[in-house]
Amino acid sequence: DLVRSRGLGDVYKRQVLDLLALSGDLVISYHPNEDSESNTTEAEKNDHLEGRDTTYSGTGFRLTHYLNNYILQYRLVTDTHSDNGISSTIRLGSSWLHKNWNIHAIVGAEYLSEKSNRYQYGITAAEATTVYQEYTPDSALNFSAEVGVSYPISENWVFRSRVVHKQLSKEVYESPLIDRKTSTQVKSSLSYVF
Repeated sequence: DLVRSRGLGDVYKRQVLDLLALSGDLVISYHPNEDSESNTTEAEKNDHLEGRDTTYSGTGFRLTHYLNNYILQYRLVTDTHSDNGISSTIRLGSSWLHKNWNIHAIVGAEYLSEKSNRYQYGITAAEATTVYQEYTPDSALNFSAEVGVSYPISENWVFRSRVVHKQLSKEVYESPLIDRKTSTQVKSSLSYVF
């Protein structure tokens, strides 16, 4: 996670390199077998396209650099499941303490290679229907902003909440599978700390 908690004298490593074994980003993916195309009805194809969720399995690395009150993070991940391209993100964030509240803000950009973008948001000729027409996107660049808080309710319980807003690339939002140019998510959690 890009957000850090202050404490213990604010001692931080200046650079950290992490190797990533799996990235659990939720993506859209349904790719029918070309041979079974003639046996699949248009209604069945539409149903598959409307609910084609799966997990993107990837490996890569993440480099984090701490600079005064800011954190700069770069991540590069490649799909290891089916060789469906790469994704890369760069994010800049900072956090502040106000009483017991840890407040953070993050801005970022995400690059999806042409192959990755086609896998996630494209529709092949075999998948195409009258509702979901064939779509072959190029690479994409999405932008995001996040604001969040964390608060220790007790010694063992921590409340966290964040709002993430994402501006989708034209290559993404023009997909027949996507119905908006932006995405906003609110996420909250209550965690027990051992």
